Amino acid sequence: MFEKRLAVLILDHLPKCPRHVSLSDILHEVERLVIKLAMEENEWVTAQAAVQLGLNRTTLVEKCKKIKFKVTEERRAISQNKVQRYRRQHEG
Repeated sequence: MFEKRLAVLILDHLPKCPRHVSLSDILHEVERLVIKLAMEENEWVTAQAAVQLGLNRTTLVEKCKKIKFKVTEERRAISQNKVQRYRRQHEG
């Protein structure tokens, strides 16, 4: 599942005219997409995403900082969504 979603993401997000883009730019974008997908699939739990990607957790944290992902903000949003869903399910 992860591989299929990743392939679709890469094909949809890479520039349509690669002759104007450097290889390093393409690789940076692919890395960003792979990390984002892994983080989303693991509800922004860095340790779980790192295992999925075969990285040390600290390496993934550094990559997230470099990419400027706001991991705590994403996790907070997910937690708030879970609380709201729980409340809706148990309200009446």
